[in-house]
Amino acid sequence: MGSDFSYYDMESRDFGDAAYRLDGEDTCTYTLDGRRAEHACWVIASTPTDPDAPYSLVKTWVSRDEPIMVRSEMFDRNGQPVKSVYVTEWKSFGQVLIPLKTLAAAADGHKTLLQMEDVRVNQGVPAATFTLQNLQR
Repeated sequence: MGSDFSYYDMESRDFGDAAYRLDGEDTCTYTLDGRRAEHACWVIASTPTDPDAPYSLVKTWVSRDEPIMVRSEMFDRNGQPVKSVYVTEWKSFGQVLIPLKTLAAAADGHKTLLQMEDVRVNQGVPAATFTLQNLQR
C-alpha cells in the first residue's frame, strides 16, 4: 500500500483465525473525544493459525474502559519485532467509536500516520447508491 500498513494489517479476520491468551495488564495512553488520559489495558497475545500469515505473534493492548485497540506489536517467525501500530486518538459518534489517528512504526524506524478528518456518520446514503449498476462503476 506504499506505507507501513500492509493489506494484512487492514483486513478483518474471524475470531477463529488465531489462538489467544491473556498476556497480562498494562497502562496505555490515548485520546477519546478530546480527552487524553492513561487507562488500564489488557495485553492479549494472538498466534495466527494460518501458516502463511506474515506474523508469528501479535500482542494487542485493549482498553479496559472502552472496546478499542490501543496498540499492537507484530513479530516475525524468529520472534523479532516487525512493527508496532498505535491508535492514539478516538472519537465517539453515538455508539460508534472511530479511530482518528493511527500510527504504524516499522522496526527499521520508518513511520506512517493514518489520520481521519471530517468524519461523518449516519448521513442517510440513498438506497439507489447500492444498486448493481452503481456498484459496478
